[in-house]
Order: sequence, then structure tokens, then C-alpha cells
Amino acid sequence: ERALQDIPKHRFTVTARWRDKAEGLQAIAMAVVTGRRPFYLSDDPHDMTLTARRVEVRARISKQLSGGLGGFLGVDNLLDAGDAHLDRILPRTVYAGLELHLDKE
Repeated sequence: ERALQDIPKHRFTVTARWRDKAEGLQAIAMAVVTGRRPFYLSDDPHDMTLTARRVEVRARISKQLSGGLGGFLGVDNLLDAGDAHLDRILPRTVYAGLELHLDKE
């Protein structure tokens, strides 16, 4: 007779991808909107605490260079969503790296 703890009623995800094969560029952006989630922090089954709605944004861009070498740059949780009490997720994280793609002939 009550909402499930930590389970939102609604979650919406949208993703956009872009690729330019000629330039070796690829980009992706994703946004996830998570509705308010209930928590029961006391013994009273009707005493419900709701989290705020959360919007998480991720983005990544990559570039392929000659010889199979490439690189990428990305960010997770761009808006620094979440909180330390009820909505614990990793804070904004920026990352970068190199890739090596070997052709199989």
C-alpha cells in the first residue's frame, strides 16, 4: 500500500550521437531525468521523505588518428547532481584517454 523505497515512478533518458567518419570524430551526449524517490526513515510507514528530481548529463568526444591511434575526453554527472544524504552518486568526473585500434587482416 505504499511506494517502493528508492524506486522512482518515472525515469526518462535521451541520447544524441554524432559521427563524422571522414574526420574520425565521434560524440555522444546523454541526459537521464530521474523522478523523486521515496525513503522511509522512521518506523511510521506513512512518513515518507522524497528526494529531489535528478538530472544527470554525460558527454564524450573522441577522435581517431592515423595508425589506429585515437583519444577521447568525457565528463560524467556534468551538473553535479545528487547529494550526500539520500541521493549518493559519484560527483562530476572528467576523464580522458588514449585508444589503439589494431586492424585484423
